[in-house]
Amino acid sequence: MVYWLSVVFTFEVAREVLKTVKEEYPGFLSDGEQKRLIFVKESQAGAAKLVEFDVEKVVAAWAQGKFVVPVWLDVIYGRLREKVKG
Repeated sequence: MVYWLSVVFTFEVAREVLKTVKEEYPGFLSDGEQKRLIFVKESQAGAAKLVEFDVEKVVAAWAQGKFVVPVWLDVIYGRLREKVKG
């Protein structure tokens, strides 16, 4: 949550991204999941989904006016690991 808030997402968007990640990857913090995903939302009231990261998928979704958020679990896990060590 702090990560998404730090990159200037609203609380509501950060909460929705975190909720979706927790539902689809329940062990993402303890497993050290190394996936790179994108969070795609059709519209403000539309359905949200997580899909494997692919530059072409990002560009296509963005070109269609969809809300796209990178969710790089390896980067998030690495930052958490650094904070715990530090």
